[in-house]
Amino acid sequence: MAIGQFCCSVCGSREFKFSEVLWDGLTDEWQICEEERRYIDRQQGEQCIRCGSNLRSIALADGLRNVFSTDKTLSDFVASASSKASILEINEAGTLHSLLMKLPGHVFAEYPRVDMHALPFDAESFDVVVHSDTLEHVKNPVHALQECGRVLKTGGALASPSLSLSVECRVRATVLNPPIMAIQLSTQATISSTRNSGQMLGLT
Repeated sequence: MAIGQFCCSVCGSREFKFSEVLWDGLTDEWQICEEERRYIDRQQGEQCIRCGSNLRSIALADGLRNVFSTDKTLSDFVASASSKASILEINEAGTLHSLLMKLPGHVFAEYPRVDMHALPFDAESFDVVVHSDTLEHVKNPVHALQECGRVLKTGGALASPSLSLSVECRVRATVLNPPIMAIQLSTQATISSTRNSGQMLGLT
């Protein structure tokens, strides 16, 4: 079914399906409250019928489209892109991984093989850092975000959805020194951006 006028940022489809991803035993074991359960179920269980992307991946795709200043779907952008942007993807970003790896400047760092607290890259190495399904597993998410900031170039962008409200609350107060543009992605796949005073990346 279509969710109003909502459109998948990955492939452009308007048809979605929903299935719960959590069950009572798991929510009890993880001590997940009802509000957080609804958040995760919606984020993970609402999926585009055409490409299989859930709201988490769609929100991340929308964030990347914002970074690249394109109105195209992420699939169409990648297919036509001549972008020279250097992109670090930490852990597979869901259904976006197969798209991102087609970009010439893509570098993949598999977690936990690559320590998010000590990324093996020089400072100011990347235009964009993307990570998904990762931050909630690291010991110190604030330090991990600061490490992402270290490897970003001046004017770079960090894009990451958060898995849960509890993790989101832990990192919300994190101060990432300019010139990072941090993209906060919500359950409804909307974006609010905290931008530095400099120019946004011109990576189209």
